[in-house]
Amino acid sequence: MVNENQTSNVPVWLRRYFSPGDAAKVEAAIKRVETATAGELVVALARRSSGVGHVAVLTGSCMALLAGEVAWMLNATTMVATGVAFLSFILGFLAGQLPFLQRFLTTRGDLEMQVFNAAAAEFLRARISHTSAATGVLIYVSFMEHRVVVLGDHAIASKVQQSDWDAIVSTIVAGLKSGKFADGLTDAVHKAGTMLSVNFPPVAENKNELHNDIRYLD
Repeated sequence: MVNENQTSNVPVWLRRYFSPGDAAKVEAAIKRVETATAGELVVALARRSSGVGHVAVLTGSCMALLAGEVAWMLNATTMVATGVAFLSFILGFLAGQLPFLQRFLTTRGDLEMQVFNAAAAEFLRARISHTSAATGVLIYVSFMEHRVVVLGDHAIASKVQQSDWDAIVSTIVAGLKSGKFADGLTDAVHKAGTMLSVNFPPVAENKNELHNDIRYLD
């Protein structure tokens, strides 16, 4: 579910990193940098992007098998062994919901692919590809996977180097690692704005084609 135009409604899962005041700060930065460019900037913060249902099943099954083996070694009755295995499966299944286990038991390549695909889908959903000059940019942060993706429409992609995107990503990641996510995100918005202003200066009728509000993806 996407909550737009509601700066005060920062989701509960995000408040460890990001307050309503932080959101206002980032949105003000987006508005400010867009006055100096014909580009359009959108920020989306996602709780998760990956389908990791297999992790809970895997951890539950492993715990059930281990518990069953221990029960067999202790000569437990079939009923007791079955009960212990079932309880262990439930506990393992619940443990498999923990983000760090989901990251650990999913390959890096799979995580990166799923986050990129989710970012590409959000690029279309937010209509970033519909700006008149194809100058939209998406900054997409997915928290469960600890991944950041920056995507630009084709007019921008043709003029921007990969190192420019990487610098924006690195700024956000550094903010996350230092416990200053809002500052890192704000700095990334300024970097993106500078990059856009150099390649796409403002036009005479510089309309704001996309909302400046952060998109929250639960």
